[in-house]
Amino acid sequence: MVADSRAPRVFLAGRRDLPPDVREVRDDQGRVWSRDRYGVFHTEDNRHHLDPAALSARTDLVEAVPA
Repeated sequence: MVADSRAPRVFLAGRRDLPPDVREVRDDQGRVWSRDRYGVFHTEDNRHHLDPAALSARTDLVEAVPA
């Protein structure tokens, strides 16, 4: 996770859309998903890709970091 002075926003995944200012989310396995310049989220190893709607529907997201 990127060090940031702002407090992360914790939310219940699958209950709402990701706000547009969220650049990173972390799942319960410790993977960080980052939004690219096209708006698609991907893991740090670039093996997994999801659009914001699909990512917010996951039930294992635990933290969202605003930009």
